[in-house]
Amino acid sequence: MNGSSRLLNRTLIYALLAAAIGAAYVFGVSNIDAWFGLDSDWLAPPQVAAAGLVAVVFHPVRTGLESLADRIVYGRRLRPEDAVARIAALGSATALGADSLRDLAKIVATGLGTGSAAVRLRLSDGSGVLYAWPEAAEAAWTPNVTRLPVTYRGEVVGTLELPTGPGKASARRTRALRNELVASAGVVLHNAALDIELEYQVHAAGQRAAEIRASRWRIVAAQDSERRELERDLHDGAQPGLTAVRLALGLVTHLTTAGREPVANKALDDLCAQMENAAAGLRQTLRGLDPEVLRQSGIAAAVRELTAELGVRGHTRVEDTTYGLRLRPDLEATAYFCCAEAVQNAAKHSPGAQLTVRLRHDQHTETLTFEVTDDGPGFDTRAHAGGVSSGLQNMADRAATVGGTLSIVSSPRGTTVTGQIPALLV
Repeated sequence: MNGSSRLLNRTLIYALLAAAIGAAYVFGVSNIDAWFGLDSDWLAPPQVAAAGLVAVVFHPVRTGLESLADRIVYGRRLRPEDAVARIAALGSATALGADSLRDLAKIVATGLGTGSAAVRLRLSDGSGVLYAWPEAAEAAWTPNVTRLPVTYRGEVVGTLELPTGPGKASARRTRALRNELVASAGVVLHNAALDIELEYQVHAAGQRAAEIRASRWRIVAAQDSERRELERDLHDGAQPGLTAVRLALGLVTHLTTAGREPVANKALDDLCAQMENAAAGLRQTLRGLDPEVLRQSGIAAAVRELTAELGVRGHTRVEDTTYGLRLRPDLEATAYFCCAEAVQNAAKHSPGAQLTVRLRHDQHTETLTFEVTDDGPGFDTRAHAGGVSSGLQNMADRAATVGGTLSIVSSPRGTTVTGQIPALLV
């Protein structure tokens, strides 16, 4: 019921009460005059005494009728002690959620006779959550309310919000009762905030666990795909080259045995070229595996070797401020492959761009930060369902499996890939 409806109903009720009291007074005094043969003068002592008697008799009746009118307009109210006791019972509950906070709003509304009320809970991140009674009022809760701050041990934990209207109910309720309800609600809001934030954290942890499981499945699928691709490359690339070397060796042996040394020497020269091509093919095929230099010298040396193989060493700068820090092998492999993916993407999609690879160790947070920046034209990651975006997803999955994070910022002025992983030492 809104404020205008309450004002109209209350005005009609009190108008009827006034008319009833006036009619009773006139009817009573007139009949008493007729019954006892008294003077009909309104200023005569008997009439004055009768008026006072009527006023005295109607005072408790008026109070009772006004209470009835309040009940009709604002609903049945709780006694002050009952309202406080119910709030105390809520505070001792083992678990408090949305229903408990709506119950608190109902207790406040029925205790103060406001018809509706709301509880706004303040969470640790500064946000607020509203719970109103009746529940249907939550969606359209008006900002025109009276806000009563609720504290717990000196800290504001929320507010009680009461509708602002012209009704007499709030004026009839003592300020002491309202303050007592506010004071009693402190422990309820505090405990509810703890329960709700715990529920949020459990939900967030569940989502995080689901994301990690999904990323691990993607990594397994990617590794299986890489294994099949490696097998195909070995079969189609390295194997024919090695077969050619074996056949060339057989040919050289045959020519030597037949005494055809000049032809055998020419075949040996061709064999050396074939062996170099086969070795180059193997290096190209095995580039996706952990390079030996990573295990021996660390991430920075492995990245420098990669830039040399890709032919981008001349415009690539590697800044290593970890001072030779060595991490667990799985962490170093994660950082290296993420950097390698970013460097290869830049070399492929922004040829000629200046590249900078930075490695930093934060002793306060015990994290290793790696950053690959280029000054190429950039790209829109959202517009790529595969290709570059799939590589970025692989990097993010790799970082997530070791408890790290990865982000990318790309614009027409360049692209920066930044990742952080725990810096757990060997």
